[in-house]
Amino acid sequence: MNRKVPLILYDEDIRKSVSVKEAIEVIRDAFLDKHNGRVTQPLRSGINMGDTSLVWTPGGFPDENIMGLRLYLTGLQESDQLVSVWDTATGRIECLSIGNYLGILRTAAIGGAAIDLLSRKDSKVLGIIGFGKQGIMQAKAACVVRNIERIHAYRRNSVELAKDTRKLSVELGIDVEPVDAPEEAVKKADIVVTATGSGSPVIRREWIKPGTHINSLGPKYQGNTELDPSMILGSDLVCSDFPEKYREESEFILHGTQKIDALRDLADLICSGYTRTAEEITLFLSHGFPGTEVKLLDYICKK
Repeated sequence: MNRKVPLILYDEDIRKSVSVKEAIEVIRDAFLDKHNGRVTQPLRSGINMGDTSLVWTPGGFPDENIMGLRLYLTGLQESDQLVSVWDTATGRIECLSIGNYLGILRTAAIGGAAIDLLSRKDSKVLGIIGFGKQGIMQAKAACVVRNIERIHAYRRNSVELAKDTRKLSVELGIDVEPVDAPEEAVKKADIVVTATGSGSPVIRREWIKPGTHINSLGPKYQGNTELDPSMILGSDLVCSDFPEKYREESEFILHGTQKIDALRDLADLICSGYTRTAEEITLFLSHGFPGTEVKLLDYICKK
């Protein structure tokens, strides 16, 4: 029996095949699909085995005849992720990706879409707390959608921080400066990214100047949050890529407050043509939009 062999891609294949700019465009299209009811996205699920869990997040796009899921382990310092794409017309697996780069890229692309909509058009300075793989990719995404002239970056590991800021400065052709404290990273920033695993706040409301946009990627739960609660409650606009999931989580930091009713969906804001004022503080809470890995991998596969 003759059959098509699925395309199997690894991190380096994906890195060479798609740009951050392309990824942002694919993800923005996924938000349009969500707003218009053209995506199927069940909640993530999984099984536990001791301290380790296997988690899967499925998603499908009926108009494109694709369906798939992302599989990964939690409870380990690092593990491979598997993303699959099925053609629902033929029932065949079209593509598989193995590694971590696709997930990092799609999270950065979601962040880039948020920055493009919610930050001021004249934003020039980017502040990053948590300058690891995800923080670096968020910086690249921000530079795609805004004319960033300077980046201030903080990471607890000063040796790695110095090395990575030098490397990114050369790659982007702009000043990427390591700083000694979180406050130094954000006090002059027009856009702030927090990409930490911290269970205690890494930024304070009083450090943020009017007109700033913030992307938060880390924990946002009661007693376990990288954001000062007053930072969230004091923001003029708070939105997420998957607010319906946050509303179901009783430990979510806004649960039990009136602010949870004002939590907006980024998909709806993109489609409504949202415009901000110059003084507003806007906040994007990244949760993970199920199905975006599938759509992005399908794009790469077809390309």
